[in-house]
Amino acid sequence: MLLTYNKITEACFNKCVSNMNYRDLTDKEATCVNRCASKFINGSHRIMSTFMEIQGRKQREMMAEATKRNEQLTLAAEQAAAPPSETAAPSVDEAANTQHTDDVAGSMSTHADSDTESNLKL
Repeated sequence: MLLTYNKITEACFNKCVSNMNYRDLTDKEATCVNRCASKFINGSHRIMSTFMEIQGRKQREMMAEATKRNEQLTLAAEQAAAPPSETAAPSVDEAANTQHTDDVAGSMSTHADSDTESNLKL
């Protein structure tokens, strides 16, 4: 803040004060210094308000993105923790067990057909 004040004072003094013969500023010099300082201060206020507006907008955007990302991570964690659904494809062990059961049932019916034919011949 002090650095800014010093820069404004130096710039306005160099621009407005031309006669060092008097102890006080002339009316013309005083008016020039007041206008010069006002322009710097008003410009500084405009820059600061624009900066705050842009910064607020960026902060809201970042919060929205963070919220969205958090929701995605939460959903992914819930899906990872959920038990597998019943409509999922059978595991390799289940498929092999089903095939073995079908093979055994098929061979039993073949034997039953052979036994029935044997009994009919007797």
